[in-house]
Amino acid sequence: MSKINHSSYMPLYAQIIDYLTEMIDSGRYKTGEQIPSEMILAKDLGVSRITVTNAIQRMVQEGTLYRIQGKGTFVAEKKSVEHRLTTLISFTEDMVSRGYKTRTELVSIELVVPSEKIMQNLELSEGDQTWKIKRIRYADEEPMAIQNAYLPEKIFPDLDKKGLGNNSLYDLLRDGYKVEMSEAEEHYRVMVLRKEEEARMLNVTPEFPALFSVRVSTLKNKQKFEYTESILRGDRYVLSVKLSI
Repeated sequence: MSKINHSSYMPLYAQIIDYLTEMIDSGRYKTGEQIPSEMILAKDLGVSRITVTNAIQRMVQEGTLYRIQGKGTFVAEKKSVEHRLTTLISFTEDMVSRGYKTRTELVSIELVVPSEKIMQNLELSEGDQTWKIKRIRYADEEPMAIQNAYLPEKIFPDLDKKGLGNNSLYDLLRDGYKVEMSEAEEHYRVMVLRKEEEARMLNVTPEFPALFSVRVSTLKNKQKFEYTESILRGDRYVLSVKLSI
């Protein structure tokens, strides 16, 4: 993308974000390097300075750029989290093993009647309920993922009283219910963030690229114990698979 298309359906600020992102990804603007001033960008791209300011503010919020008062705007170091698709491991365990400081914001935990899709995946019967646990996952104080986990209430009674909070869910299940986890199946697809609430939670803009994953996990006794839908920031996650020949 070289110039702004004023007849495009895409908002001008979003086109500017795409343009600056392309400049960064191509190496034109390097990490730690100052980008052109808002006035210069506005002139070069044929847009108002207010529109450029809006785009840059969003990129600062996302962590792509940072400002130094009196000096200008600079390209931030880009952090990526490599997610290995080889071992059944919790987000907390995964991040800690890589040296990240983790934090979890527990948005809500409640008993719900599961949808038909969740009932089938967890092999539940009519009348069974599940815990719905909504959380925002952080690495080094940066929001990385939104997760909605569904767990059978019949396997995990009184889960809302176990003090999940910032703790690892898998640790809580192992310690509090003495369950033995066996395996999980995960599926991924590319998406964009359509909902403003999701974009706000991940501190990015609407229409931001993301990964959507579904995990169904099984205990050693073959019971399905977890159905989790995750929305992962597309600029922060790298999927890694080790293949044997």
